[in-house]
Amino acid sequence: MLQRKTSYQYQENDVVVLSGSMGCHGASIFMAREDIHLQGELLSDCACLKEKAMKAMAYDSLRILRDPTRGGVATTCIELIEKSDFGMELYEALLPVDSNVQTLCDLLGFDPLYLACEGRMLCIMNENDAKQLCDQLKDGAKIIGKITKEHPQKLYLKTKIGATRQLHKLSGQPLPRIC
Repeated sequence: MLQRKTSYQYQENDVVVLSGSMGCHGASIFMAREDIHLQGELLSDCACLKEKAMKAMAYDSLRILRDPTRGGVATTCIELIEKSDFGMELYEALLPVDSNVQTLCDLLGFDPLYLACEGRMLCIMNENDAKQLCDQLKDGAKIIGKITKEHPQKLYLKTKIGATRQLHKLSGQPLPRIC
């Protein structure tokens, strides 16, 4: 069993890494259940995270590692900060969303930030290590946000047009339990 010595204490300006595009699993499950057909291919992102997690765990600056399956990226991010002295900002322009997922969300009024991501992981770590990890992971891994001292225990999205909006935990479920 791998053991790490780390404090998991966030630091201001640590960054948030998402290991690939978001919402594919939730979108594909919804389409299958409702027998919705779109042009193109939309597949679940369900995958084993062991190798990616091991790469992330090799960095001393890794604060925490989580999968955003239940409640998607937004709910998971809120859970990561809700009992800390820190807040978090995500940047809409940096969020990786496949075009088929975005199309489904646009058609049905879903927000990809709240769709299940079965084969993705979120990491919080320092920026230099995060850039290296993204290069190692490939598959669309990106820095999508940062930890901030402003607005403790709150998650904000900086939109593409320059506005800021607070994100909240998912209430209810967009889909019945799928796993």
